[in-house]
Amino acid sequence: MCCAFVVLFSIARSVDASFGDRQYLNEWAVEIPGGPDAARSIAKELDYRLVRQIGTLENHYLFKHQTHPSRTKRSADHITKRLSEDDRVSWAEQQYEKQRSKRASLGSCRNCPVDKLFDDPMWNQQWYLQDTRTSSSLPKLDLHVIPVWRKGITGKGVVITVLDDGLEWNHTDIYPNYDAAASYDFNDNDPDPFPRYDSTNENK
Repeated sequence: MCCAFVVLFSIARSVDASFGDRQYLNEWAVEIPGGPDAARSIAKELDYRLVRQIGTLENHYLFKHQTHPSRTKRSADHITKRLSEDDRVSWAEQQYEKQRSKRASLGSCRNCPVDKLFDDPMWNQQWYLQDTRTSSSLPKLDLHVIPVWRKGITGKGVVITVLDDGLEWNHTDIYPNYDAAASYDFNDNDPDPFPRYDSTNENK
């Protein structure tokens, strides 16, 4: 699963990571102290589209180049340099695609015996809430929820945002607690993360 999203600052890669595997996008994160009017003006002059402000970061914007390829294996240093050398721009960085992997299901280990912490007939299927491994050599996939519950922390009244590859927010189990104001689709730059069940295979 591939998910493209704004990378605000360079992130250190592990020693064995290969920068050659990166897919650079036609998007740039820029800092423009002059505000949105200056950002719009610069984008128009230099053949970009001003996509949006980056989160709540003041004077930080996402630009999309109008003619540069959407994905390339090489960074466009000359374009970054042109942006950075503009007196109205404090900082600019080309964005690149980040690889995200789904957590795999635990297969036959879903029904491994566990302590029954509460009366839930489907508890033995909640592999993402508890460590159901039969051997320490198997990958640990649970989200460490049980230690938090044992501390009396329930999360009541807390709103969280989770990076995922699409959310069917109209599902009856989700809809009552879905917060549209805390949701965003970084693939299409719109506020609706609902999956697309079409040939594009986006948010899915």
